[in-house]
Amino acid sequence: MACWNTKIEILDNGKIYIKSGDRSNSYFGKFWVAKITGTDPKYGLARTFVNDKNGAVINEDGIYEVFRTCTWAKRPENYFIKVEGDEYEIIKREDVLGMF
Repeated sequence: MACWNTKIEILDNGKIYIKSGDRSNSYFGKFWVAKITGTDPKYGLARTFVNDKNGAVINEDGIYEVFRTCTWAKRPENYFIKVEGDEYEIIKREDVLGMF
């Protein structure tokens, strides 16, 4: 897996796992996964971070933001997923803002 890509997997137990990418090289930047819990006056969206250094296991339904950079990348990988049970779909930021 290239260092600039996250990967979403559905585990055997039905939970969703988001892998942070290859951390073995010096290009690795920031990575986080957060559950969106509402709006925030400073950051736009209120978040609860759910990841460790290697990835995140999604334990409950909701809207999640995935953020990932590499040191040389011009743009971060940043997207939202809507999780329901053992299924997910990528959704737009505008759609997320409309939910809260």
